Amino acid sequence: MLRKVFLSAVCLLLATAAFAQTPRKTTLAVMDLSTTGISKSDGAILTDALLSYLVNTNYYEIVERSKRDEILKEQGFAQSGACN
Repeated sequence: MLRKVFLSAVCLLLATAAFAQTPRKTTLAVMDLSTTGISKSDGAILTDALLSYLVNTNYYEIVERSKRDEILKEQGFAQSGACN
């Protein structure tokens, strides 16, 4: 009887460990840098370098530019007062 209880507890422990979730990554959206004193092309290069660095760290989930623009458009619509 004690053996069955012990085996049941071990199976339950292993089952919960198998379904444990990995920690969620922080979601970031990288905006285009506004430039002062440097050209826009240099600002774009710096933005791309920052984006590449953040992707390579593997600590963050980066929002794609097309998705970022879609989200910003929706937020602008929501703030316009045209919807409730």
